[in-house]
Amino acid sequence: MTPDVAFPHVTIRTMTDYLIAPNAHQRFTIIQQMKNQIGRRHFAPYYQVSRRAIRSYHAGNVNAIQNEIQRLARSRADLDGSELARANNNLRVLTDYLENFGSKALTYTGRQFEPLIVNGIRISTEPTLSGTLVTGRRTFECNVVVDTQEDAPVEPEIDYALELIYRGSSLSHPTPLRGAQYWHASSGDSWELTRSSTRRWRDIQDAAHEIALRWPTVRPR
Repeated sequence: MTPDVAFPHVTIRTMTDYLIAPNAHQRFTIIQQMKNQIGRRHFAPYYQVSRRAIRSYHAGNVNAIQNEIQRLARSRADLDGSELARANNNLRVLTDYLENFGSKALTYTGRQFEPLIVNGIRISTEPTLSGTLVTGRRTFECNVVVDTQEDAPVEPEIDYALELIYRGSSLSHPTPLRGAQYWHASSGDSWELTRSSTRRWRDIQDAAHEIALRWPTVRPR
């Protein structure tokens, strides 16, 4: 099936990049990259291996991440180019995640989530991990996005990402405010939502409207 390049579909990280882009040229480039990626959607997501192992780990398979780390390490001898880079990046994510978040008392329950539609833009807000999280004496429902990029997000990105997680997940499986969380695998930094913001939500709506208007005029490379 040929992907529908006429239908804007973005990730949380792409949306936050767009929101903090300093100029029109950079925003144009982000839309162009989005169109380029749509044509490659029949391929498995770049970090699918990492996400699958992280979910399995929090679903009770305590060896899932370590087993995948070992498998990836063995596979590198037979890979080169982009496939080797993919293996190395997934290896980085899993090694860092196990060190930084392996002790988190989170139970993954594998819920299904609807995308968040904002002014015609389909935003994928499905969390990496959804379930229950225990911190201290408190147990609460959580929806956590694990950021697999090597570079850590900056402060405005985090605020927008948490808003998107909270509002997007509330359509299917709502959580308390602090249940919307954003974890960066490689740095070990994590954030939770402390309050929802009407201003941030308005910024997101305006950005989605702008993408929808520009989308038909931008050609992929």
